[in-house]
Order: sequence, then C-alpha cells, then structure tokens
Amino acid sequence: AGAGDNAFFARFANKIYGFKSGDMTAEVIVDLLNSDIDPAYIGRVFAAENGEFLAARLDGSEMITSLSRLTPDPDAVLGDKALLQLATLWLDPVTRGAVLDFNRTSKTARIEVLDFDRDLTRFDLALIGQSPADLYSFNGGYGLDAVKYVSKGVFADLYPLLDADETLSRGDMFQNVLDAASIGGSLYYATPFFTVNTLAGKESVFGDVSAITPEELENVADKYPDASIYEIMAAAPVQQAWVPLVLSNMSRYVNLETGEVNFDGPEFIAQLRLSERMPLGLDFASLDIMEFMNDYPARRANGEVLLEAVAISGPRAARTLETELFGEPVALVGVPTYGENGGRISPHTVYTVSSVTEHPEEAWSFIASMLSEDFEPRFENSYYVAGRVVRDEKLTLNKNIFERRVAEEMTPLAERDISNGMLVSEFSMARLASWPVFSLDELDMTLPKYQSYALTETDAARVREAIEGATVLTAHDTALMNIALEELGAFYAGVKTAEETARLIQSRAALYVAEQG
Repeated sequence: AGAGDNAFFARFANKIYGFKSGDMTAEVIVDLLNSDIDPAYIGRVFAAENGEFLAARLDGSEMITSLSRLTPDPDAVLGDKALLQLATLWLDPVTRGAVLDFNRTSKTARIEVLDFDRDLTRFDLALIGQSPADLYSFNGGYGLDAVKYVSKGVFADLYPLLDADETLSRGDMFQNVLDAASIGGSLYYATPFFTVNTLAGKESVFGDVSAITPEELENVADKYPDASIYEIMAAAPVQQAWVPLVLSNMSRYVNLETGEVNFDGPEFIAQLRLSERMPLGLDFASLDIMEFMNDYPARRANGEVLLEAVAISGPRAARTLETELFGEPVALVGVPTYGENGGRISPHTVYTVSSVTEHPEEAWSFIASMLSEDFEPRFENSYYVAGRVVRDEKLTLNKNIFERRVAEEMTPLAERDISNGMLVSEFSMARLASWPVFSLDELDMTLPKYQSYALTETDAARVREAIEGATVLTAHDTALMNIALEELGAFYAGVKTAEETARLIQSRAALYVAEQG
C-alpha cells in the first residue's frame, strides 16, 4: 500500500519504487544497496508513516529473524570521501558484497552502483557516452565485446595502479592470468576470481601431460576404439558441442586488435575433423536420467569415456577427479590446441577503471579490496548435492590465497579446526562441487576418500601446473559462434569437406569482424 503522493510501492531487486497517483509514474524511493543494506537478506517491505519502511530481515535459510525500520536521513553526507560510480550490466552477488564491504570500511571513497539490469544498449551508451562511470564490471567472463572497448580508449591501464599499491604487488598474483588479461603490455581488466576450464582423463591413457594437439588426441582415441572421446548430457550430437567448446577460446581464431580472422587455418580444420568422431546425442525419450547420472562415474572409471570437461576451482580438483570419477591419477590435458596449454581462464566477473575518472586510485582501491587475503567473496548457488546447498568456489587472482588453501588441505583431518566450515569436494551431477561441513561427525570416516583426505604435494602440484599453464581467457561472441554452427550442418551431413566448411566460416567471420571495427 502507498503513502503520501504514492498510490503504492513495489520492491524489485535492489530498489523500492513508488508509483504516483494519476499517471502512475515510477520513482526510486529507496536504493537498498546504496543505503548499505544487503538486498539478499531483506524480505518483504511494508510502508510506514513519515516516509519510513519496515523490512523483514532474513537469515541464510530465508527465515525471518527481525524487522528493521528504514528511515530517510536527509542529513547524510559523504564528508571527504570521493563518490565513485560503478556501472554493471548485471549486479552479481560477489560485486554486491564487495560494494557493501567497501562502503562500510573505506575511509577515502564510496561506491554508488548503476545497475543497467541487462540492458546492453544503455550499458554501451554509458561506456562511450558523455558521463562515464568510474568503474565497470563485466559479468560472466571477458568476452570479445569487452575487448572492443579497449581500442576506444575508455579503460585505464591498471598496471601503474597495481605497482603503486603498498599492500599488493604483481608477485602476489598469478602472473599468467595478468598476462592473459593484458593487451599490448597494458592491463585493462582485473579478474579477482576465476576458474580454469580444462579436459581431464586418466594419466594411464594420456600420460603425464598438460597439453595435447587434435592429432595426438586422435591417436589416443585410435588405441581405444570402443570408447567415446567426450560425452555431454544433451540431446544434440556431441560433435555439435565440441565446436562450441573449442570456440570458448574465440580469441585464438579472432584478433579484434588487428582484425585478423583464422578459421581456415590447420588447427580449426583439425578440430572439425576431430569433432566428426564424437558420438550422437542421448535419446531423452527413453533415457532414465537418474540411471544415467548414477552410471556417469563408472563409464569414466571403466574407460568407456576418455575425457571429462571440468572447471578447476580449488586445490582439491585433481584428487577429487581421481577418487570420485576416474578411480586413478588424472592428467589435466586441456582442450586440444597447437603450441600451448589447452586450459582456459574463465573469469567470474572482470572489472575496469575508466580512463577519465577523477579518482583512479580510489577506483583501484575497490578492486584491490577483492584481492585482499581477508576478503570473503559471496558466491551464491542453488545447486544441491545430497540435499546440501553447494558453496560455490573460485580460484583467486591472489595466489597467496591459493597457497594458503593448499596448506589447509594438506593438514590431516584430525588436526583441523573445522568449526567455521570445511569444504568437502565431490563430483556430482557432472561437475565438481564443494559443500561445507562443520564437524568430523558429518563425515563418514569409513570411506577411503576421507581416510586419506589430506592432499599430497603431488596433488597440489598437478593443479598448480594446470592453473599456471593456462594462457588465454575464455572469450565468447554469440554472432561468431552462430556463424560457425550454421555452417556445420552441411559438414556433418557429408555435403561439404572440413576445408570447405572452414573457408565458408572464415569468409563470413571476416566480414562480421570488419563490420565491428
């Protein structure tokens, strides 16, 4: 119900809107986030007198714990703090938590969030318009769309800001991730949290390798003719999923800096030929999903499926794949490529600083706050394992945090204080997952995987090598992906050869890239 000039109020995401009588004009009455209130823990809101609101506060299980009175404060002032605007296409939970923490602790600056709610057109205008924000966040990774802005000069080089930071240094960071995010020796994108996407298989099949070419993978497959190279749970043929997997590294085939396109080169042609060996999709009409998922690990342990796509998000990845999926030591071989490790760095969210901001040091201090060893990212996930809510996990750009996690995981269970929670790794529902336990009683100590739960240096080294060996960021472009997929039908139908298909994709992709320039 409304009050005063407002016929009614409506809560949507981070804001409470008032709707005027008569013309029903909407006005933002309260921006919860910019009022230092975490919207994730606010339930129903009720209008009170004098422009106030009552808000039900929730705990993590969405149970009401208390009521809070929201009171307008017309005398609130910034003091000497710089007011920074952070523009985002979609406000993810990690950024939301980082803003709240920063605004509560920073003595020099305050962040105001401009959430464009997935309106790409307005977001683009904000980037190149007359009133740019101080900071930008790009969700879901790096992307070719983000790269194109560099040539427009809208982002500042972050290296000078990092080098001037008295609390952080380049030596604290995974240098390969910095290098992958650099363009022409300048760092325009900060990637505080990421995963390394790779392909894993048995070490006894692939050897102790960290990279593989398409031809080498074909040679391995020739030795196991009854095994599938790769499978996914999809109705479409897996061959049609292999090419998108390959093109998650779109920057390997498209260089927006130079306009160069390389779909007709030997590597992409080899990938097309390799994809022909992938199996058909699943028959969902007759498939028992639970039976399929229960059989999932056994097919990999028995050698019926050679490779599994995984996202490395913590130091336990290799051990979990060994105990939960393959039943023996694993090789993290990456997606087949020529001349480099095939792992891809997939950022959770990337952050940039405007080249024209009046407060570059303060803007950097917000990014730096997420690189601190004390920062606790608020990843949110509704995925469940055995009735438990998964605690999403990511790698951190600050490698000291990874090494601290390694040390924790190498400590025997009996010597750990896990009262604040310990992440238990599982492979379930076709993915690596972690969920917290808060006492050893919650673990079935008769299971072999928990009897030897402490990591070894070999386990950690295998994951560390996969992380540090990844050299490129995932970069997606929907239009280029669609061009490739549209041309694949004739190829898989046998109407066109791999070379002809590659030339068609090359021609269309080159025209598209030229138009973008």
